[in-house]
Amino acid sequence: MMNMRLARPEALVDINHLSELTRIQDTGDAVEIGALVRHAELEKNPVIGCHASLIQQAERLIAHPAIRSQGTIGGSLSHADPAAELPVLAVLGDWLFRVSSAKQNRIILAADFFLSYFVTQHASRAYRRQLAETLLNEALHLAARQNSGERRG
Repeated sequence: MMNMRLARPEALVDINHLSELTRIQDTGDAVEIGALVRHAELEKNPVIGCHASLIQQAERLIAHPAIRSQGTIGGSLSHADPAAELPVLAVLGDWLFRVSSAKQNRIILAADFFLSYFVTQHASRAYRRQLAETLLNEALHLAARQNSGERRG
């Protein structure tokens, strides 16, 4: 979001030290994947290979090795890019997301988690409003550019 200039946070919090979010666990009736599990880990993990091989196949299509070594499943799903592999798998596979905050814990079905392009349930109302205004302004700008005959490139 920051790379696309859709978010400009005042501060960033490094959560990489939260080891409980880096686990992949077979619970018997489900496979739980922590939000900080890296794409590269999903691509080679034997639990994922045994129970969710489609995820491994999709992981091989994500960007390039440098991105897969740093990018996380939580980041990919939170980004909600309509062209990304994991959000599609999540919706088609009826994945459940455990979303926690200081005030509450919720379980959200993937189909309900994604509200729109680049917008999810856990985005704050202010952020969603800012994103909607940004997208609307960009759409209006593009429409104005198309109507004015201005061309780039």
